[in-house]
Amino acid sequence: MKVAIVIDANSNGGGGYYQSLRTLEILKIHGDKNFDYTIIATSKKIKEDLKKRGFQTLLFNQIRWANIYSKIISSVFLISIISKLRIKNPFSKFLKKNDIEFIYFLGPSNLINVTDNFNYAVNIYDINHRLDNFFPEYKKNNVIDDRERIIINCVKKSFKIIVDTNRSKKEMQSYYNCSSDKIEVIPFNTFLPSYYESKKETFRSEDLNKKFDFLNKKKTFFYPAQFWAHKNHMYILEAVNLLKDKNLDFKIVFCGSDKGNYKFIKKKITELNLEDKIQVFDFLTEDEIVYLYLNVAAIIVPSYVARSTLLLYEAFYFKKVIFYSKNVLDPELEKMIIPCDLNNISELSSHLENFMLGNNSVENQNRIEIAKKFYDNTCDKKNISNKINKILNQYKKMSRRWQ
Repeated sequence: MKVAIVIDANSNGGGGYYQSLRTLEILKIHGDKNFDYTIIATSKKIKEDLKKRGFQTLLFNQIRWANIYSKIISSVFLISIISKLRIKNPFSKFLKKNDIEFIYFLGPSNLINVTDNFNYAVNIYDINHRLDNFFPEYKKNNVIDDRERIIINCVKKSFKIIVDTNRSKKEMQSYYNCSSDKIEVIPFNTFLPSYYESKKETFRSEDLNKKFDFLNKKKTFFYPAQFWAHKNHMYILEAVNLLKDKNLDFKIVFCGSDKGNYKFIKKKITELNLEDKIQVFDFLTEDEIVYLYLNVAAIIVPSYVARSTLLLYEAFYFKKVIFYSKNVLDPELEKMIIPCDLNNISELSSHLENFMLGNNSVENQNRIEIAKKFYDNTCDKKNISNKINKILNQYKKMSRRWQ
C-alpha cells in the first residue's frame, strides 16, 4: 500500500516541524516494510531541508491554490461554478498521479480540506484556538475559522486522529463530539534527542563555549519557545523582576523566532531593567540548542498552551528540572514537574529562589529520575512506530473490502 506522508510545517524550527522530523526518522527505521512511504513536502524550503537530512521527497508546490480551492468548495454556490468550469482539485490530481492510497498528515494542514475521497490519518497538536482564543495570534488571518474547518473535516472524514495525551483525547471528544474509537493517543516525540545521539561522539562543545560563556559563571535557566503571546514569556520576566534585588547570580535564556510578540518582550526587558538577567537569541542552531540543554540548570515552560509540548520531553531526556504550567498535564506527568500557577507570579520566583539555594534537591532528583524513565518507556522508537503501523494496518485490512 502506497502511503503519502505530508509535512506542511514551518521549517524554521518550532515544535511542529521537529515533531514531524522525528516521525519521519522513526518510520524510516522502524516503519512497516509492507508500506511504500512517499514523503510530500509543501515548499521548496522543506524539501531542501529534508534532503540534507537524508529524506527523498516529492514537492507539491501548489499549496496556495489548494488553500483557495478549499475555501471555494466550502460554498455551495461556488461548488456549482467549479463543476461547470470543470476545475479539478490540484491536490487530489497530484495524489492520483503518484498512486497514493492513504495519507498520513504529520500535522494540521489546509490540504486536509481538499483530500476528496482519500482516507487519511492526522496528528492534531492541540485545539487551543477553542480553549484560549483570546490571544492575538488566534485573531489574525482567520486562524480560528481555518483551524475549525480543518478539525471539523478531520472529525467527519479522517480514518484516525492522533493526539499526544489522554487529556487531549478527552478535549477532542468534548469539544467536537468525536468518537473515542477514531482517536489514537501517541506521545509526540522530539527530534533533538536522536539528533544528539547521532552526534554524541563527535559533538564539539569547545566552539560554543565562547558564545555561551555565561553558563560557566551563572546558574542558567532556558526557555526555547517562539515569541507568541500564549508562550507567556511575560510571566518569567515578572518573576525575575521580583528576584532582581536579591543576591542571586543567574540568567534566563530565551530563543525563538518572532511570531508577533518579540518586540513587546524586548521592550519589557528594558523597562524592567532586566538586561543583565535575560539573554535573548533570535535563532539558534540545533547544535546550540543541544549545548544549552546539556549545560543549563533547568527549563522553564509557563505556556498557556501546554497540554503537552516537545520541551517537556526534551527536558526529560536531558535530565533537567522543569518548571511548568500548573494543572494542564495528564496526572501522571504532574509529578515530574515543578508546577507553577500562572495567576501567581511569586510562585515561580519562589520556586526559582529555592532551586538556586539548593532547597528540595532530593525531590528534584526524584523528579528527574521518574521523568527519564517515563521518557525511555513512552518515547521508545519501536513503541511509537508500532502504534503508527497499527493504524496503517487497520486501514489496509479494511480497504481489502473494496480494493
